[in-house]
Amino acid sequence: MNLIRDARNAGLLCVGLLIAVVVVAHPVSSRASQKPAPVKMMIVGDSVTAGQAGDYTWRYWFYQQERAAGADLSLVGPYSGLATIKPDPPPGELGSTLPSPQYDNHEYADPNFGQRCLCLWGYLIEQATAAMYSAVAQGKPDYLLVLVGSANLDFAKESPNAAEARMRPLIAAARAANPDIRIVLGKVPENQNDIDKPDAARRDATFNADLTRDGQAWSTPRSPIVVIDTGLDPATDLYDNSHPNSHGEVKIAAAFVNALAAYFSVGVPFPFPMPSPPLGPQQAPTLTAKGGKGAATLTWTSSPGAWDYIVCAHNVTTGANFCPDTSHPTRYSAKLKPGTYLFAVWPEKGSRTVGDAHPARGKMSNTVTVTVR
Repeated sequence: MNLIRDARNAGLLCVGLLIAVVVVAHPVSSRASQKPAPVKMMIVGDSVTAGQAGDYTWRYWFYQQERAAGADLSLVGPYSGLATIKPDPPPGELGSTLPSPQYDNHEYADPNFGQRCLCLWGYLIEQATAAMYSAVAQGKPDYLLVLVGSANLDFAKESPNAAEARMRPLIAAARAANPDIRIVLGKVPENQNDIDKPDAARRDATFNADLTRDGQAWSTPRSPIVVIDTGLDPATDLYDNSHPNSHGEVKIAAAFVNALAAYFSVGVPFPFPMPSPPLGPQQAPTLTAKGGKGAATLTWTSSPGAWDYIVCAHNVTTGANFCPDTSHPTRYSAKLKPGTYLFAVWPEKGSRTVGDAHPARGKMSNTVTVTVR
C-alpha cells in the first residue's frame, strides 16, 4: 500500500511539476508571440552600400534577415537607387548632395526589400553630413547604420585623419535631429587596394583605428555607438578592387545584424553557415544568332550589371570547344569555317585588369545552333 501511495504521490508531484513548467513557460511563449515594436533604421553609405545595377546590395540581405527574424523593420532615407554600369564619378560629382540620373538605377537583382537609404555612389562623408539632419528629421530612424569613408580615402585621396575627423560632425547632425538615435559604425572594408598598395593599406588601417578609438569616446548612454568590422576578404568577396560581390554583401549584412542583436537586442544573430548566393548578373541574356557564308552573327539582350559578355561555342562538327571573344556590346560577329556551331553567352561583372579581384560570371543565356556554310 505504501508503494501504491508513494507512486500516487510521485505521479501527483510529476503532474504538479508539469503544470508548474507550463505555467512558468507560458508567459515567455506569450511574449514571443507578441508583435514586435516597429523599428526604423537608416543605412548611410557610399558605393559599397548603394550598389550597382544588377546587385542585391548588402541592404537587401540585411533587410531580409531582420524581417525573417520577426522584426517590424522599416528602412528610411531620401534615396533608393543603384548606380549604372561601370560608373566612375567625375571629381566634380564627388561631394554633390544630389544624385544624377546615372546613379538612380533600380534594376536590383531582387527588388523585394526596403530600398530607402542615405547612400549614393561616390558619397563622401561630408556629403552624408550635409544631408543627415533633414534625413533623420524626416525619416525618424531609431538606428543609424553607417559605412562610409572609402570614397574619401580611395577616390578623394583624403588623409585618414582628415577623413575620420569628418565622422564627428556626421554623428552630431544625426543627434541634432534625434538625440536618442543608436548608431552602428562600420570600419572601412578591406579591399584589393590594401593588398596591392601599401599606402592605401596604411590609410585604411589608420582610419579604422581612429574610428574605433573615437567611436567609443563619442558614445553616450542616451545615444550609444558601436564600431564593427565587416570582415570582407578581398580574395573572395569583391568583383573589382573595392566593391562587394554577393558573398561580400552577405558578410557586411551579417556584421550589422550581429551588432544589433548583440548590443541592442534587435533581431537575432545572422545564421551560420552564411548563405552563398550566386555571383554575377542574375538576369540571363536572350541570345539570337544567324549563320551565313563563312560567318556567324550573334546578338543578345543586355543583363543588368554586366560589364562584359563571354561568348563561347561548341563546334558540333569537330567536337571542339572555344570562347572566341569577350565583348561589352551585345553583338558578336566572327568568321568561321563551315560547320554547325552551338553558341552561348555569359554576362560578367568586374574588372579583368591586373591586381583586381576576379570578375563574377552570371547566368548563362539560352543556347542557339548556327550553321555556317
